[in-house]
Amino acid sequence: MKYLHHNRNLILLVGNLFLASGCVSNSLESRAPVVLGPLESIHQANLGNRDDPAFWEKALGNRELFSEDAFETVEAQELSLERSLSGGAGSAFTLRLRRSGEAAYFGQAHSPRLGCYRGTISEYDFLSLAKVVEELGFFDLEESYYLYVTDSTSTYTSVVEPTRRKIVWNYAESGPAELWAIEELIEFFGEEVNWTKETGDISIEDCL
Repeated sequence: MKYLHHNRNLILLVGNLFLASGCVSNSLESRAPVVLGPLESIHQANLGNRDDPAFWEKALGNRELFSEDAFETVEAQELSLERSLSGGAGSAFTLRLRRSGEAAYFGQAHSPRLGCYRGTISEYDFLSLAKVVEELGFFDLEESYYLYVTDSTSTYTSVVEPTRRKIVWNYAESGPAELWAIEELIEFFGEEVNWTKETGDISIEDCL
């Protein structure tokens, strides 16, 4: 696989994103620290960083990861992420990104955006994201990961291809590192969308 250039900030942000797939550029510092802590603590740290304009300039200013020929095997047409509440804490939202460029977001309790929002994602961004999801072996994951605890969070991740669709349920953040990285990166790209609020009383079904 050929690389145009890498973004060390983005790789560190999602926490050793390419470890499982072995697709980090050899030029990346081998001794660079990686973030492998619990999803909740990393997510909260990321939310804090997002208030700093300098963070966005560093993280998004140079984000091309793959050459165009790397996308030839990508079949994904849609990537979705849905997070649910835990006893009134956290945020509940559904994010859907499509290869056609359409992006939709429906936020509920405690979400940064409430209601229906729509926007666009570039083809390159979608294919870059889908390629990472493919390299991390999404279709090899189990359909459910859970712990025998009550009142915890649930995250659903979905990938749609022309001949198949898979949804993975991650309860109580019990899934493997590959799933955690996929969840975080989909949400990260969703935060990059320039969202526009839809007017009127739009249901989640009509929004997405």
